[in-house]
Amino acid sequence: MDDDIRMRVAALEDELRSLRETNELLGRQAEDLGFLEARLRERTGELQEKNALLQAIYDAMPDMVFLHGADGMVEDVNENVLRTFGWTRDEARRIGVEEGSGPDMCPQEAMERIRRARAGEPQDFEWTARRKDGTTFPVEVRLRRLEGLPGEPKILALVRDLTEEKRREQELRAQERLAALGQLAAGVAHDFNNLLTPVCSYPEMLRDLPGVPDRVRKALEVIGEQGQRGARLVHQLLDFGRGSPPNRQVMDLRFFVPEVGEMIRRTFPEAVEVEVAIAEEVDLRVWADPVQVQQALVNLAVNARDAMPEGGVLTLGVERVRLPAGMAEPGCPTEGEWVRLTVQDTGEGISPEVLPRIFEPFFTTRAPGEGTGLGLSQVHGLVAEHGGRITVETEPGRGTVFRVYLPPAPTPPRGAVGQPTRCR
Repeated sequence: MDDDIRMRVAALEDELRSLRETNELLGRQAEDLGFLEARLRERTGELQEKNALLQAIYDAMPDMVFLHGADGMVEDVNENVLRTFGWTRDEARRIGVEEGSGPDMCPQEAMERIRRARAGEPQDFEWTARRKDGTTFPVEVRLRRLEGLPGEPKILALVRDLTEEKRREQELRAQERLAALGQLAAGVAHDFNNLLTPVCSYPEMLRDLPGVPDRVRKALEVIGEQGQRGARLVHQLLDFGRGSPPNRQVMDLRFFVPEVGEMIRRTFPEAVEVEVAIAEEVDLRVWADPVQVQQALVNLAVNARDAMPEGGVLTLGVERVRLPAGMAEPGCPTEGEWVRLTVQDTGEGISPEVLPRIFEPFFTTRAPGEGTGLGLSQVHGLVAEHGGRITVETEPGRGTVFRVYLPPAPTPPRGAVGQPTRCR
């Protein structure tokens, strides 16, 4: 009996020892699992951070990014695509090349380029894209095959909006054309000035001779008047073509613009009401040539008067503005501080067909003999010479607003008193 009990006790001790060993093993494994779980959570957090960083970079890219699958369909896009095209993310994935292309583009050509990129041939080309609202815009497209990914290859499309670049190119060509025309105008005007000298002087000499009949005297007066008109035109041509540097000084537009407005008010018809709007308690000084600024304002005011044959309101304004980056309006200056002159009328406005040509020299919509077509081109040249810009906003039948942006003058020392510059 004792032996039987001893055997049972020994068996129980062996089983207890085995249970302790198993328990210790399970404890160690639990510790290992806890460590692995902690490492897994840590690695998952790191991967989430990296994924968030990559997504932020992906969405912050200035280019539009499309990810195409092997079948050419869009699998993913960045935020810039959604902002530019106006799609939702689901719409972007459903819309094909045809819906995103302009009406003059061939979708088959785009699909062929995607096929070539998938075969390993990089593709770079310009295209016309179409937004959700139907408007189109020029883009540059770069297609590349993504290497090292599991499964079938994918195509990365980087798309850059060329609207601003095309606008700058067009503006540069216009400036080059103006420069060439200016040189031509100066050369022609110089020779024409020599021809006009006797035309202007001889009628005065002949008119004063004794015994000249009244009919001849009147004819000589007409010749002299037309000669003087031709001389003024030559002066305009020379001003346009010479590009002489302005005589700049610090001038305060707070005082200058009201004086120009008063001068215009005295010379314009009573049916044209002239108003002046001046921003209060801001620095409106510019570094400019007073004569040229006055000439620009008067030229713009004369155009406004002619656009209101039945009368209306002409408003001259000046204010200081801070422009944000990336203004969409064509011809706008860069971001920063500017002093902005505004000439606004309530006249006929400018038609969309005429608007792109208003700053071209010799272009005019007036009847023959009523205009030279140099007024606005002179304004454009004077503003550019001062490092400024000019923009126009118009609507047929509802008036026109010209805005002239000039660089502000340096801030004067504390306690200094600026002297107003008078118009001439």
